[in-house]
Amino acid sequence: MAVFKSFDFDSSISDQEYLISCARNSKSNIAISKAWLLTAKTIFPHEMGIQFEDYNLEKSLKNTKDASKCFSDMFHSFPDEPSIWDEVTNITVSLQADQPTPEQSFLKEMFSHLSPDIQQQLLLVTANRTSNTVEHCHLMLLLLRSFPLTTIQYGNGLLDTLMRAQQLNYGNNPVNQFRKILVTDLIPLLIPVELPLQVIYRLLLTTVEFYINYIFKGVTEIEGLPESECIIENPWKSLMETFEGIVKKLGWELSSIFSNPLNKDAACQRITQFVHVHAIRLIEDDQLVMQIFYCTFLLFLNALYEYNTLLNEGDMVMIELPVDFSNNASINEPVPKKRSRTKIAAEEDIALTASHKVTIVRTFTVAFRCFEMFQNSEVLKKEFYQLIQTLKLENWVQRISQDFYLYKGLYHECIEKLMIPDSELKHDLKSICVYFYKQDFGAMLESIVSVVERLSSHSKYNALHSQPKDSQVSPLHKPPPNAKRHLHFLHMKKRPILQYMAKLLIVSLRKVRPRLQSIDLDLAQGHILVLLQLDWPQDELLFNEIVDVIKMNRRFSYNLFIKYIICTTFLEEFMYLSTERGGSVALDILIPTSNQLLNQRRMSTRGVDKGAKEDFKMAMRRQTARINENIETLLIQFIVNEKDAIRHCLNSQRTDL
Repeated sequence: MAVFKSFDFDSSISDQEYLISCARNSKSNIAISKAWLLTAKTIFPHEMGIQFEDYNLEKSLKNTKDASKCFSDMFHSFPDEPSIWDEVTNITVSLQADQPTPEQSFLKEMFSHLSPDIQQQLLLVTANRTSNTVEHCHLMLLLLRSFPLTTIQYGNGLLDTLMRAQQLNYGNNPVNQFRKILVTDLIPLLIPVELPLQVIYRLLLTTVEFYINYIFKGVTEIEGLPESECIIENPWKSLMETFEGIVKKLGWELSSIFSNPLNKDAACQRITQFVHVHAIRLIEDDQLVMQIFYCTFLLFLNALYEYNTLLNEGDMVMIELPVDFSNNASINEPVPKKRSRTKIAAEEDIALTASHKVTIVRTFTVAFRCFEMFQNSEVLKKEFYQLIQTLKLENWVQRISQDFYLYKGLYHECIEKLMIPDSELKHDLKSICVYFYKQDFGAMLESIVSVVERLSSHSKYNALHSQPKDSQVSPLHKPPPNAKRHLHFLHMKKRPILQYMAKLLIVSLRKVRPRLQSIDLDLAQGHILVLLQLDWPQDELLFNEIVDVIKMNRRFSYNLFIKYIICTTFLEEFMYLSTERGGSVALDILIPTSNQLLNQRRMSTRGVDKGAKEDFKMAMRRQTARINENIETLLIQFIVNEKDAIRHCLNSQRTDL
């Protein structure tokens, strides 16, 4: 059998084209096709078309090594041929493909068989040839990743390119495609490279700006990128890792506190100890200032973000509970003097609690301690507010500052921060808390009425219907051991909110009690009795104290009794008080009927006829039948409908808290 076939010769084509056509027509027999190409390369060793045909043949046979050799020869011999650069484009696209096609997989493998010099030259020349800045940057990154030593030569140039590109295309928006490439791709490659100190700080700030804006603004789109490339799976983890790598270059002792996973409590303690040891050098050592500032700042932002997340997820608001009432102090106890605005309770004297999402307590504490470190140093404080302004986080800081001031007992400063718009109900609850501690009981009552009206009318809060009573003591009643103040993260549910409103009203009424005359004293104590029903039998001691006062006075008048007192224990106690064994207390607590008004019969229990006493007993039995009424609804009606009666008591001469 003949090795060579005869082919019709077309005089219009060149000898080279004729040999190429012979090779193509012989592809059914690979050996013959290769023979034709070998002959062609021997006769025409510098013919691009013949070598490219040989390359295509090896590609079709999936011979990666032979194909890479053919490509290397062509790349050296014909660097300006368009067909070569078309193939180079195909190769570089394949190298960057996340889910390569079969052809792209072949090209990636073929590339791996090229010599390192060819690989490096191919990527560098391709990057420099493209006019697309994004494509240039990706190719340069591919070069730096493939050949780390080239980072020394080309890393700074790529850094400058990215910084210029983002400034030119996106101005002051730090969350853009060029910044993402810079922070997530280039900076980790630059960390091993020796860089000027100024450049390292530049990278540090650039990293913080990108990730913090991405996180705090809830970015879902990065300008210039498709949606699939906008997602950063764990931005905090990425930020911490990059931050740790950069500051290690600076030789910072605190760099290890951001090792994964981050322990905020331990990190905060470490920084505090470090500041204590080096405090005297903060004035003169700029490097030390930057170390303390950036480490504390990043920890603060992490705690700040988690704090807001927990607040929102748990639907909570920080409030303060009156400790004297939580500890069941006597209602006749002398009222402590008002806390000085300049004297702040020590942290160990403050109890901070939460009924759920309890990690919020530790998170808040870390944020507070970091914030205090900034406030205690003019140098750090200046840096803090400058960077907060740069990052546009003023609103975040102002919101948590409300809680910081409340935590410190700085109620005047807290009310100033409350002028900033916030969630309407949470804002009002915090306002109520501050009004109470500022002794502005009138403003407190108005806000309480506004809140409870919304609880009854707004569909959102109607959905937060009362939960069954828990057998455990509510956090609003738990007396923190040895605590001088008690702050609590109040769950934004109907019952906890009403519990808190009731507690403040009870304590406020107790505070004004010593100033009240006889009839107003009964009115205030009657109001307290209504409010105590919400969490009965909690605060039983206070109920017993009120009963003792009534026994001592041998009379009690409260014309709202029948309207709002439905607790069986209360009713039984008052029935007993009306008896001879109970002291024959004169109880003026029933609303007279029209017949009784005509007959001028008092609805009292002392010195009246037998019929009036029977009316009293029947009225109390009717009250007992109301035991299944919704106590929350009843309490809301009481606060809204009887606000003038409550205000009458609260408007007596103020007493110091």
